[in-house]
Amino acid sequence: FEFGDSLFKFDHEITFGLPSDLASDQALQLTNGGKYSLYLKCKDANGNENERDYYINFQIDTGPDLTPPKIESTSINMRTFIRSDVDSVVTDLYLNEPSSCKWDKRDVEYDIMENTLTCSGLLDTQTIGFGTYSCSTPLPVEKVDQSEITNRSITKENNYFFRCKDRAGNKNFQGFPFTLISTPKLSITETMPNGTLTTGSGIQLQVKTSQGAQNGISICGFSNEDIDFANMAAFQSTNAETHMQSLPLLTQGNHNYFIKCRDLAGNDAKSNIQFIIEPDESAPLLIAVFKDTNLGILSITTNEPTTCRYAEEEFPFERGILMTNEKALTHEATLGNSLYIIKCQDEFNNEEVFNIFP
Repeated sequence: FEFGDSLFKFDHEITFGLPSDLASDQALQLTNGGKYSLYLKCKDANGNENERDYYINFQIDTGPDLTPPKIESTSINMRTFIRSDVDSVVTDLYLNEPSSCKWDKRDVEYDIMENTLTCSGLLDTQTIGFGTYSCSTPLPVEKVDQSEITNRSITKENNYFFRCKDRAGNKNFQGFPFTLISTPKLSITETMPNGTLTTGSGIQLQVKTSQGAQNGISICGFSNEDIDFANMAAFQSTNAETHMQSLPLLTQGNHNYFIKCRDLAGNDAKSNIQFIIEPDESAPLLIAVFKDTNLGILSITTNEPTTCRYAEEEFPFERGILMTNEKALTHEATLGNSLYIIKCQDEFNNEEVFNIFP
């Protein structure tokens, strides 16, 4: 067995429970008065091992067991969010000694509790309950009434109390409180873009989510195919109520993206973003002209992203002098004294000519 963990470090610790059976007359007789030894070896990061065992000796107290059992941990964390479609959750208790356990919605005495857990009575040496004794039960979960939900998510607390009794008859005097939180369904309330677009650049997928475990906070993924959420690429900006993803330059035609989101409780929501990119047949427009005589700069602004070139006489577009900022709205050139013939093209090669006098 690993001594606590398998990490390379100077100090190592392990906690394990020993049952009251080890203090019985028969056990004490077989172990020379309840004396036990643990043997261990260590290995460094280079694989060097101890040639001889180290050992730890300890002895069981021969007095009667007067201590009630202790719940060391649970298989599910306290106040875990539960998915909206779940009716019950199997929960394990890990105790320091073999015991029988019960649970109830009320913190009442052990003998009055109505529900009994299934306890193995065997020492756990394999799972997260190493060195403990486990008891298991399905806990019923009350679902959230979806009709009660308005603008904000409504969750519901499910409260339970556990009490246990060991083989010596010692019972817990106080209940072990435990809470699970039911959640409503996660919803996708808005997706963008949609309809017909006239540009394939600068497109950003946007999804808004609500309800669920944390008022819509979730992780969203996207794909061109209807695949499992785990295999989808996550949005660039997610784990929130609004999710954003920039797309590369898209070609003309129909586009369909499958969207799936999942919150902390495991609630899933899915949708599609569908849109069409049609060719833009309109030439760009000039909406502003500015000249800075101090810096000697001519600046123009178009109504859509363009690439602009200029010359002092008529020219083929590819032979003009390139202005600054390709595929942008604002462009600059050196200010001169002659007529400027400026040609601007958008991403669909729609071209317009502007004659500008300094």
